[in-house]
Amino acid sequence: MQQVASTKGRGPYYGRMLHHWIKSFITDTASRPESTLGAGNASRLDTEPGLCEELREHLQSVGKYVKAQDIVDYVNRPEVVAKYGPSISICLKTAQRWMESLGYTWATTPTGCYVDGHERDDVVNY
Repeated sequence: MQQVASTKGRGPYYGRMLHHWIKSFITDTASRPESTLGAGNASRLDTEPGLCEELREHLQSVGKYVKAQDIVDYVNRPEVVAKYGPSISICLKTAQRWMESLGYTWATTPTGCYVDGHERDDVVNY
C-alpha cells in the first residue's frame, strides 16, 4: 500500500489507512456499496401513480387513429403540468416508447385497393 500512497503523492499514513479501508471493505459485507447502475432509468409511467390510466383514457378519447404527438400534447396541458410538475414534459421519442409500453402498435391503414380481378365485366357491372 505504500507504493500506491507514494504514486498518489501521499505519505505512509495514507498507505496504512488505505490498507485498513480495503481490509474492512473485504471483511464487512454490509459496508459494501450497492450498484446504482440503471437506477435513474425509471419511467414516469411506473413512478407516477395514475398517469398510465390517464394516458389510456386520453388516447381512447382521441379516437381510432392515435399518434405519439397526442401524448406530447396531453402532458403539455396546463392541468397535467399542474398535477405532475413541469418536469413531466417529454419528447416525441419518449411518447413513442410510452405508447409501446401501453400496448399500442404501429400499423398502416389499409387503402382498400383491389388486388386482382376488379376489371372483369361482372365486377364492373356490379
